[in-house]
Amino acid sequence: MGRLDFCPEIFPDETLFSFVSRYHRLTGFREFRNTVELLFGTHKVSLHCDFPQYLHVASAMLFPEEEPSLVIDNLTIFPYFRPYLSSRQIEKATAYLTGRQTGAIKTLLGMVASQVGAATLYRYCPACLDADRCTYGQAYWHRIHQIPGVWVCPAHQLPLFEVDQAWMTGHRKRLVLPDEADVRKHSIPLPVISSRLDTLNRLAQVSAQILNANLGGVPPEVWRQLYLERAIELGLARPYGRLSLDALGSYLLSAIAKFPAEHEFRICELILGELPSWLLMLLRKQRRALHPLKHLLLSELLGLNSEDMLKAVQVTRLLDGAESSSQHEGKSSRASDELLCQIMTSSGGALTKVAEITGVSVTTLRLDAVRLGIPVDTRPKNLTPIVIGALERDFLAGLSLSGIAAKERLSIASLYRVLRMRPEIAVCWRAKRAKLELTRRRTRFLRDLRNKPLRRSPEYIWLYRNDRTWLQKKVADHGKAPRCAKERVDWKQRDQYLAQRVIAWSREALPQKGRPVRVTKSLIGRTLHISAVLDHHINRLPLTREAIALLIETREQFHFRRLIWARDQLLANGEPVVQWRLLRIASIRTPLSSEINQFVASLCRED
Repeated sequence: MGRLDFCPEIFPDETLFSFVSRYHRLTGFREFRNTVELLFGTHKVSLHCDFPQYLHVASAMLFPEEEPSLVIDNLTIFPYFRPYLSSRQIEKATAYLTGRQTGAIKTLLGMVASQVGAATLYRYCPACLDADRCTYGQAYWHRIHQIPGVWVCPAHQLPLFEVDQAWMTGHRKRLVLPDEADVRKHSIPLPVISSRLDTLNRLAQVSAQILNANLGGVPPEVWRQLYLERAIELGLARPYGRLSLDALGSYLLSAIAKFPAEHEFRICELILGELPSWLLMLLRKQRRALHPLKHLLLSELLGLNSEDMLKAVQVTRLLDGAESSSQHEGKSSRASDELLCQIMTSSGGALTKVAEITGVSVTTLRLDAVRLGIPVDTRPKNLTPIVIGALERDFLAGLSLSGIAAKERLSIASLYRVLRMRPEIAVCWRAKRAKLELTRRRTRFLRDLRNKPLRRSPEYIWLYRNDRTWLQKKVADHGKAPRCAKERVDWKQRDQYLAQRVIAWSREALPQKGRPVRVTKSLIGRTLHISAVLDHHINRLPLTREAIALLIETREQFHFRRLIWARDQLLANGEPVVQWRLLRIASIRTPLSSEINQFVASLCRED
């Protein structure tokens, strides 16, 4: 494949889908597949607005002097995800984007498992459309608008419009731009209320900075340390990193109400008044990568800004080169044995106070005290028979671990210890939690059935895997999935348009000179080329039907108009106005009705 004859300029913050759509408009190809095949060598390309494929081919055609990585960084939203992925995930995702490997990239990035949603977003800002036309002469799709969680334009602080996903799914191979009439017709504004506008605007600003920073992979420990330090500042965790679940739960429950609970923000929905589990996962040692939106939501809840986040990343990069030496310094930076003895003696053997002073965990201090022969206070026995009895009741009631820990003022580790001590209680608790989870999933699935097809519900896959018998019964009871897709024609809008055309035609055509023609529905349909619509869909067009009813003529009304025209023709030719001449020129045959006879007589008397 050779280089293209021309290559348009890339606009700031533009997606590759937008660039190809503009290229299609400039080339004038009739078929979309011709443009895609020209740029990618094949028309079988998943050219989505967020994660397109075969970028190495497009890069070689459009930017032969650049590397495919630059196309990924500048024309996709992958840089937004990269700081929160492991090196292995980054490598696999890059291989997918460049066409060297097939697979589901959104599953790899955790967009499906995170419940943020795997649907491809097509969103735009109306103010950006006008600004882009004035500046660049063409509207286009912005990368920042396609990021999950961005509901407000960072540049204009206005709610974004979202294109109907069902309509876009039905036009997967179509190359469209946000200023096209079909796109605007199938778009609705996102439900942003005024009280949440500032919060969503800050989230959009942070997302834009993460996207444009083009960061590499950041170890999850860096993010966890950043969140823990902020939690310690707010008094939500101990100085050595242990979470205060009671204070943390109260703080986050009041703060999370700032976000909506729909679309991708469904992860903020509170179930039975409990915090989403991913909040605590981010504050503890991470076992797997989580969606960037969850990181940014927790940062907003804790009051972190983008400068703090980027600064933490920069400091980590500076320390990467000296990782081995820093680990050695970390071990040697522990207080000396002599100083440790003085601190423990002055504190009266309370290891919690020593931990607050030295920043070393209580467990490590206890081992050091045994090694140095320093007597310390024994750990109080919190798991008394009374407490264990209360915990057993909580477990049998099916409460969550975080709820039990907050209620009984115990750590999660203590609760797991009780479950290991009472295996029969653990079995009953897990069964109760599974039953509650099953009830919650069923309820949400039945609620989703009211306004969306069966398989569009987020709970469908989970129920298919874990409760297939019940799901199949509900599917059979529900019947065939209803078609909730919008009609291809907006009849209300078309009715207004056709009614205006009929009225405009009556004002232009009826006053024209010439032999009169009877106004009928057929004449209007033939003249305006809408005969088929009027024949088959007139009941859907009430305004048009009313406008036509006011114009169509009865046989006598048409005779009156023809006789007036015939009288004017005789007068123009200087001939006398008599009955036989009027009837001959007007092409009216006898016998005549009494009303026509009276009208003809009046015209002759006027002459």
